[in-house]
Amino acid sequence: MLAAGLQVCTAAVAGDQLVGSGGAPARFVLKGGEVLDLQTHLRWQRCSFGMEWDGLGGCSGKQKLVTLKEAQRSAVALGDGWRLPSAVELHSLVDVSHSDVVIDTVVFPGGVDQGEGAKYWSSSQVEDIPSLFYYIDFLSGAVDGHSQGFSLAVRFVRSGD
Repeated sequence: MLAAGLQVCTAAVAGDQLVGSGGAPARFVLKGGEVLDLQTHLRWQRCSFGMEWDGLGGCSGKQKLVTLKEAQRSAVALGDGWRLPSAVELHSLVDVSHSDVVIDTVVFPGGVDQGEGAKYWSSSQVEDIPSLFYYIDFLSGAVDGHSQGFSLAVRFVRSGD
């Protein structure tokens, strides 16, 4: 089901969809479990780490919360250039036009409230406190820092080229 104000059209490549919010030009090209962001030229996994694309427009399984080191190791294990996004890259997904969360849940289904938000790791260190790394909360849009040993959600990214 499409959220109100969402614009979807079939792309030139069979199986792809272009998606934009609120009548805005299409920003995302959906292709199965991946999405290409036409603004940033980054390719994102649509499902949070631990979940799998179900082929029906959603994610199945359970979101896995991991430490920063576990997230980094998991990205390496995925191969194909997958990595943790920087705080700037991750924050580019914040969309305050949505009422209950600040991420497009048609494009990125399966972001789960972890009880105290929907916090996702970035690879960016807090400059003044290098033992902390930034995270983005996709319930509130907040950006904050956390210690590496705390378990948070992950959404991997790679170059869209």
